[in-house]
Formats: sequence, structure tokens, C-alpha cells
Amino acid sequence: MYEGGSVIGDYIKDERTSRVIRLTTNNVIPALFQTADYARALFTARGINEVDEAVRKWMERQAIFRGPNPPNITAIIDQAAFFHPPARVTMPEQVEKLIDLAQLPCVRIRIIEKEANWHIGLDGDLTIFTANGAQRTYIGGQLGTLPVTSAKSGDLLEVIWEEISEVALSSSKSLQLLKMIAKEVV
Repeated sequence: MYEGGSVIGDYIKDERTSRVIRLTTNNVIPALFQTADYARALFTARGINEVDEAVRKWMERQAIFRGPNPPNITAIIDQAAFFHPPARVTMPEQVEKLIDLAQLPCVRIRIIEKEANWHIGLDGDLTIFTANGAQRTYIGGQLGTLPVTSAKSGDLLEVIWEEISEVALSSSKSLQLLKMIAKEVV
């Protein structure tokens, strides 16, 4: 599912054309924010064939940050993602990349601290793309990334996004936490 197919193709198309992207992950760094080494470690762990080609394609997606009109992206990441493998080897560079991205005007990174109570975001990944007033929602889990096609479910996931957002630190406090994590993972 990560190397092609209609679902990931639709997801990447929505990623490229959206003006607003809201996403949350709990155990991994979001794809748009990954370093090549981090992505390589994940692809290897998932048993993906032709890892180098998969990493190249994954990194190409990050061109949206450099375009003339980058989307506004809010990423909520559970702090646990910083301490799971491949964190030990790849995390110092990965955290530095997140710190750099967090300082872009179009990017907001918000972290859910490890001390936070259980929250609905632990159930799986959630991405909401908005373009021209229309939304497309995807959820992620053991089966990969799947589109949400029901308007009712999309509305419910919008509420869930807000609930997850309430648990996360502000962007500025998250940046401070990232700088502290950078010292821990060296």
C-alpha cells in the first residue's frame, strides 16, 4: 500500500493540491516531515521492496514546502513517536529537521506530551485535506491509509481532530519541547 495503488495515489494528489492539511500521528513522524534515513528505516521494517526508490518518492513529496504557495500544515505528533525504533539511530537528524520545519510560516507542529491522558488520537492516524472548501479525510492503521467516503464519518472525524488538538501543546511550547528532545536523543 505504501508503494502505489489508488489510495496512496489519491492521498498524494490531495496532499499536493490542498491549501490546508491537518494531520495527527501517534507512533511515527508524519511522512511529510521524515528524513530519508528515518523513512528508509520504516520502509525496511515494513518489508518494502526497493527501499531506495520508495525513499526517493517519499522525499519528493516534501517539495510542497518549497513551492510558491505552500499549504498551511498543522501536524500533531504524539511524543511517543520520538522514542520508538528507528528513533535511536535516526532521531537526532529527524528532530533537527522538525525544528527547522516548525519555523516555516506555513507549518505548525504540535506535540502531545507523554504525560497526557489517554486521547482518541491513539486509535490511529488522521489526515484532513482542505482545498477549495472541500475536505477529504483519510485514516491510517494496520491496513495502511484509507479514505473516508461517508460525509457523516468525515464530520465525526472533524470533531475528533478538534478533541486531539485540545490535548496537544501549542506550536511554541512544542518547539521548546522539540529542542529539549534534541538534547535527549543525541
